[in-house]
Amino acid sequence: MDLNFLKKDSRIAGIIIGILLPVVVVLAQHKLKFDAFTLQQFIHLLATEPLLLTSTSTLALIANGLLFGVLVQFKKLRMATGLFIPTFIFGVVVLIIKLRN
Repeated sequence: MDLNFLKKDSRIAGIIIGILLPVVVVLAQHKLKFDAFTLQQFIHLLATEPLLLTSTSTLALIANGLLFGVLVQFKKLRMATGLFIPTFIFGVVVLIIKLRN
């Protein structure tokens, strides 16, 4: 897989990273803290336990926020904009889920 697109200041690269980074955070939290559960059980816990959803989504949003700051610092503004789009959508989806529970 050619990852050269990540070197450019590309909005598409930012969107891809903004989608993948929260997934990596969720998988890392599963592996580090909830290894006794299968991934399917962990995802069910996320859907049914509001506190776990809050902590996991907060970690994912912080990871995206930190990367956003780094991208702005290095003047990768298109990539930062692309990263912001899925981060915003992710935050809104989590908020809607939290309000429904």
